Formats: sequence, structure tokens, C-alpha cells
Amino acid sequence: MEKFKDCYLKKEDKFFLFGNSKIERKIFIEKGNFFTISFYDKENKKEWIEDWVGENSLFDFSFDGLIGIKTGSELYFRPLVLKGVKVTVEKEISGNEIFKVIFSLSDNFSKTFIKRNYLLYPQLPYIIVESEILSENYPSGDFYKTRENIIDIIRVSKKIFYEGKSVEFFTRTDKTNQLIEEKVFNSSKNWDLRGNFIQIKDIKDNCGIFILKESPVSSDLRPEVSCDFEIFENNLKVMGWGIRPEDFGILKWRKSYKVVIGLFKGKEIDSLISLKKYQMHKYKFIPERDYMIMANPWGDGNVYNNLCEKFVLKELEGCYKFGITHYQIDDGWQGGGKAIDIINNKFIDKKFWKVDKNRFPHSFYKISERAKKLGITLGLWFVPNRNNQYKNYLQDVETILDFYKKFGIKVFKLDAINIQTKEAEENFELFLKETYEKSNGKIVFNFDVTGVMDRRPGYFYLSEYGNIFLENRYTNIKNDYAEKKYYPYKTLKNLWQLSKYVLPQKLQIEILNISLNKNQYSEKDILAPFNYDWEYCFGITMFSNPLFWGEISNFPEGALKRLKELILIYKKYRDEIFSSFIIPIGEIPNGFNWTGFIAYPENENKNGFIIVFRENNPKKFYEIYFEKFKNRKISLLYSSSDCNFSYLKDSIKIELEKPNSFALFVFK
Repeated sequence: MEKFKDCYLKKEDKFFLFGNSKIERKIFIEKGNFFTISFYDKENKKEWIEDWVGENSLFDFSFDGLIGIKTGSELYFRPLVLKGVKVTVEKEISGNEIFKVIFSLSDNFSKTFIKRNYLLYPQLPYIIVESEILSENYPSGDFYKTRENIIDIIRVSKKIFYEGKSVEFFTRTDKTNQLIEEKVFNSSKNWDLRGNFIQIKDIKDNCGIFILKESPVSSDLRPEVSCDFEIFENNLKVMGWGIRPEDFGILKWRKSYKVVIGLFKGKEIDSLISLKKYQMHKYKFIPERDYMIMANPWGDGNVYNNLCEKFVLKELEGCYKFGITHYQIDDGWQGGGKAIDIINNKFIDKKFWKVDKNRFPHSFYKISERAKKLGITLGLWFVPNRNNQYKNYLQDVETILDFYKKFGIKVFKLDAINIQTKEAEENFELFLKETYEKSNGKIVFNFDVTGVMDRRPGYFYLSEYGNIFLENRYTNIKNDYAEKKYYPYKTLKNLWQLSKYVLPQKLQIEILNISLNKNQYSEKDILAPFNYDWEYCFGITMFSNPLFWGEISNFPEGALKRLKELILIYKKYRDEIFSSFIIPIGEIPNGFNWTGFIAYPENENKNGFIIVFRENNPKKFYEIYFEKFKNRKISLLYSSSDCNFSYLKDSIKIELEKPNSFALFVFK
């Protein structure tokens, strides 16, 4: 038996058992083909898997045309040779140690080699699955048809009657404010489902499984399979390796996307907490590096006209007055051209990224000196060279490290990412990894997910390297139906929807200068920004990373007076809030509801927090139920209008005097 802490691998003839104190999987291997015969929840003594039903059953994974050949509607599997099994303990970039079981296989007929990897964290109820494949042969069949590429299968026992939900996520936020789509299903029929997340729960005992596919969102994946999750009879199949047929033909290992299978018991909130517990363990936040209140002038629409050394120095003074921790210089600082030139396929070399001497005669030296004195971290807009599949990623690493060493720039907003091939994806990841390692983990990235034409990493892929710049929103747009037009309730809605499944600690959420462009909204538009207080607009961002999206030096004095205290409160409690599991509560924001967020501490002895928004709702009172904060003492930390509350056994009844106001509470 191989062991690491409570993780283990046992071999019994053709059977392999691996797991830890929370979870165990048992695999039968016959002629190199895998068949899971047990998936066991140790804490709840729950077996999930259908009993062994013979040779005709579908095996655990396939890559159509190499591992498994499609004949009609069936997959035919050639025998594989099990070359060996080994165990390693690897260290992730977060510093986490993870137990890894590697099965090495080969198909001598097609000269295809496979590594089937299973990874476990000690004392946590998750098994992570990935496969690696190398073949000089291309897969057989039509390259342009969808394939039966299975990453993993859970064969749920037919004795279990379950209900479930899948969640599809959407990026390309320049053209949408609908960022998730949930779909419910059950065990009564077959389903083809899209998304990165799926959960099922046994109706009888409330035990459940969730599956997270750590890939780009469905609409940003390259064509490969017909769906992300296929439920056929009792087989729950996770589809899509992220590898296309043309990615083969060279002696190079290709990795599939990872799939995380986790356990929970209870209600929906328990599945969400289990998901977030996995994410927070994986990412291991470093507050002084990962938490930020940022200002970026792009949101006012004048950057190309205003950007220069004098302007940025003035902006830094504005940041200092507000208590903003990071300032980011967006597109326009570079001497070689603008973002549109990159998008239009201009050849990019190192000269492109030289600082524009006309705008910045002292390069960034004066700016970096002043930022350092004011205690402000500098950020910079950047586009890795996408036009040759990121093959020159080492040159981009060198450019970024040069800015880091000379000017202390630690946060780079990555825009116009466009991953059209597996090679581009691998090179882009190498760019991130190399930068991270050579800066000793000091450099992080803001991943822009706004572009409508590009394939980008999304919410769950490569996000260990930074956070997410979620959306471009503006007040200077006349068209009321434009998705990019700023409405505070839409910003709140997007955060609320995503925060169920994506850590809000990983999101930048914007506040704009609501004193500008009032003429772009109808006077009768009760949802227009000018009908909201500054405090409310900042409150929307308080369970995330606030982004002052506009020229901070142009924010009115009134905004400074009204926000300075609130920003201090945010800073005081942010670390506690961000160390908690943040879940949306109330109703989905639509401008007229009661809504908010709750932050459950991982440790019951620590404080919890709740923020409640009364949108433009006629009722002054709202009651929120939550069992997990029973018998706690509640205190009001801040409210933007007169607030009264009473704490009952498992609920809180809140009165907010004014519409479009909010309150922040702590549970002790």
C-alpha cells in the first residue's frame, strides 16, 4: 500500500482502491480497460456506483478514434496494456500538496500512450481526474464530426432515485448580462447537458455528488463533443477532453481538462459550500497579493485623450484620498499601437511594448516612485502575443518581468486572449506559469472575459493565476438596451448569479462615476444610476474586489466624503469575509427585490457576515432564513439608511427605511 497522510493506494489483484478518510474509488482493470466498481462516501456510508454488470459495460474513459472506436452508436475498445502504476506527491502553485496516482497504459496497435491520473487532497472529499495522451497517429474518423470523448463516468446505481441540476456559464460579457443558465433534471430519462457544473442528490437520504469541469465555458470550447454531461440510463458521463483530432500526429503529451468529483449531504447550500471549500483550498489566497481595491480610468471613455504621466500622477493622488490600493494603466500606454491593432493581426514584437515616450517622457519611473510612496500597487494592461499561438510566450514573460523589476508592477490585466488550438492553450498556460515562478508568485493577472470574438479561459480554467475582470460597463451609452450600459442592479445581478458557483473573491466588480452622463438616461428611468447613492453602488462590490471603473481624479468631492468611511469598513472586515464561503441570498436582483449575500465562516468559532440590499421595493421589511447561524449574536456594522432588525431562532427580520439602500451585519 502507498500512503501520504490519509491518502492511499491499495492493489488487490486486478482491483485498485484509492482514496482518503472521506472518499474512496475502486477500479477494476481488465486488459488495460478501466471500470469503476465503487465510489464510496465514507462520512455518510454511501455507495454511489452500479454493481459490476459484465464486459459489455462502457469503460471509464475514451478518446473516440484512439481509445475506443465508434462503430454505429457503440464504442469498441481494443485491449490496452497496463505498463505500470506509480504514486507521487506533487506541490501545486498554491503550495498545496496533492496525492497523485498515475496509471500508464499503451495501445500497441496504434502506438498510443495514455496516463490516467487521479488526484486527492488529504482529508477532503474530492477526487480529481485527468488523462494525458500521446500518439503519432491521428484519431480515425471524420475530424469535423462530434466525438464520444469521455473524460470520466459515474455509473449511478439504479437503486438511487436522484434529482439534479446542471449550470452553464457565459463569458463574452460585452454582449450579455445573462451569465449562468441552470437546468434541473432527474433520473427518469436521458439528458444531454451543457455547462461546467452538475450536481445530483439522492431523494431518499440527501446525499449528493457534484462534478466541476475545469475548462473554459461551453461556448468557448473548441468543437469536440455534443454536450458536456451526458446522462444515459444510469451513466453520468463527463464529455470533452479539450483535444481535437488535429492536435495529434506529433510526439507530445496532451492533457485533458480536469474533472473534480466532490461529495456533500443536505440542501443546495451544502453542495455549494462543498464546491467553495474545494475552490478555496485549491487557490489559497494571499490577502496582500490577491485582494484589491482597484481604479482603472478606462470606464470614462477618455483614456486615449488623457493618458500621460501628469494624468496618472493625478490619478494616484485620487487613489490615496479614497484609500484605493491598486491603480491600473489600461490600453494606450504602449508605443507600438493600440488594442485594435492586435485584434486586426498586427505583427507584435518587443518594440510594441515600449512605453510611449510622448505620453510618458520618464517612462514609468516617476509614476512608480510616487505609487510606492503612497502605498499603491501598480497594474498594467497587456496582451500576450496571440497571433502565433503564443509560441513567443517567453518573450512576453521577459517583457512582464522587466516591468515588474523596474517599476514594481505586480498586476497585469490580460486582454484579447484568443485560444483557438491546443498548442495555443498549452503555450498560454506556460506563459502564466513561467511568469508566476520567475516572480516567486508576486505577479498575478486579471483575466478579461469581456470579448465577443475570442475563446478565453473563463471562470474555472487557469484561474489559480489571478482573478477575473468581469465586464465593461459605461454610462456614456445612449441606447438603454445596450448590454454594456451601466445599471447598478445589473452589476448586482451578475455578481449574485455567478457567486453561487464562482468565488466572488476572484471577481472584480465595478463602481462607476454616477455623477457623469446623466443625459444618457431618461429622467423617468427609475433604475438609472443617478437614482442610487454612492454608498449603495459601492456596497454592491463589498463581497468582491471593488473596481473604480473611471478616472478616480474626476470623482466628485461628495463621493469621497460619502465613501471614505465605507471603504475603511470594507478593509477592516474584508479578510474575514473573504476567508468565508460567500453565497447569494434573497431574490435575484432585478431592481425591485430584496437580495444580498451571506458569508459562512469555515470555522464555526469565527465571525460570519451578511449584506442585505433593499432594491426599489415598496416593502420596508424582509425576513431571511438561514439555519447555519442559529444561536449567534448579530450586530449592525453599517447601513445606508435607517435600519432596524430582530434576530429570531433561524432568521433575521430587517427593516430598511429607504428603497435602494443596504445594511451590513456581523454574526458573532
